Amino acid sequence: MEQQFEEMQKAKKRFWRIFLPLLVYLGVRFLANGIAETVVLTLNIDKVIDIKTVLGMTMRQQMDYLAEFSSNATNIAKMAKIFIENSTLISTIVAVLIFPVGLVFYLIDKKKKQASQVPVIHREPAWKYPLMLALGMALCIGLNVILIMCDQAFLDGATSQALSATYTAPLLLQIIGVGIIVPISEEFFYRSVLYNRYREESSWMRAGVYSAILFALAHGSMIQMLFAMILGLVLAYSYEKFGSLLAPVIVHITVNMTSVLLTNVSGFDWLLAKPLRACIVTAVCTFIGMTVIMYLRNLNGREYPEVEGKQNREKSDN
Repeated sequence: MEQQFEEMQKAKKRFWRIFLPLLVYLGVRFLANGIAETVVLTLNIDKVIDIKTVLGMTMRQQMDYLAEFSSNATNIAKMAKIFIENSTLISTIVAVLIFPVGLVFYLIDKKKKQASQVPVIHREPAWKYPLMLALGMALCIGLNVILIMCDQAFLDGATSQALSATYTAPLLLQIIGVGIIVPISEEFFYRSVLYNRYREESSWMRAGVYSAILFALAHGSMIQMLFAMILGLVLAYSYEKFGSLLAPVIVHITVNMTSVLLTNVSGFDWLLAKPLRACIVTAVCTFIGMTVIMYLRNLNGREYPEVEGKQNREKSDN
């Protein structure tokens, strides 16, 4: 009976260790999104409300005006348009506001790892990190070409049109926000916290799939989710094999930066203008990506003796 109670307590502890960061992250993300949208709406308020007229009203008139405004479908559509047009700025603000969540849990877990000396980490030398640049570029170009073609064939380009708002922002904001801040913020949570905590109890594949699914769900449409799912698995694998968060950060930044730069110079339009060109480029990107991933298989990266031993025992029992 006492043993069962202890097992239940351990299971409860494991449950909260995995899901508490996610619950905190989702709560902070919800608040951050509200703050970001409020900031954007405040900066563009003159596009939906005649400020001078409102300021000339009495308090009672202002309350009536705002009540009527919030129930008007045209006004709601105007606000929605503003949010879409400023989606890059909103994403950047949200990424900045939720970054501390990942950082705090990362520091907590770092202390625990130093105390227990688990996992055993075999860090790779700096000269191997350019491989992550090649992997990121190949992944971005190859996957984008395939998914854009699928979007045009099955969804009439709806996803591509929706995403175009991201690339209408000033280029500097795209580079700093989408290219740098968003990837770093996401990696500190999805890989350094979620993946790490799943990995303590399971294989890298299972931990990678769990964290990739949650990563994908944070990205809007089905096409984006599919892209994010594949990307999430690659990021988890690079983290596992390099033993450092720097590896997935480099891959993620490279993917986003390549997407930003190619979109702004109409690179994907040029690639997709001729099907043969698109097929050749996709084949080359697939070859480069698979070559790098095959090379990563030889790296030791991170080892969890207790987890690996448990898996080996289960295999021998079967």
